[in-house]
Amino acid sequence: MAHNNFLSPVWVNSGAPVDWWYTFHDNPGVQYAMANPQSPDGQLITTYEGNILNDDGTNTYYVGFQNNGPQACFHNLNVGGLT
Repeated sequence: MAHNNFLSPVWVNSGAPVDWWYTFHDNPGVQYAMANPQSPDGQLITTYEGNILNDDGTNTYYVGFQNNGPQACFHNLNVGGLT
């Protein structure tokens, strides 16, 4: 399963970290997320990611980014799995 332009875009300042959490209402398996910069010169790097299996069988995924660019960056996520 893949999602481009996933979730509502947000700003992150230059040099600042940003965290994302999202839940699927089933268990889609392994999902990886990358920042989807929507501003010129956006340079977001992934600092961590993981998932939690919830008691109700859903999975909550989380990912963190660092803005290494020279300016604030508007961005959301690109998410995809291994299947």
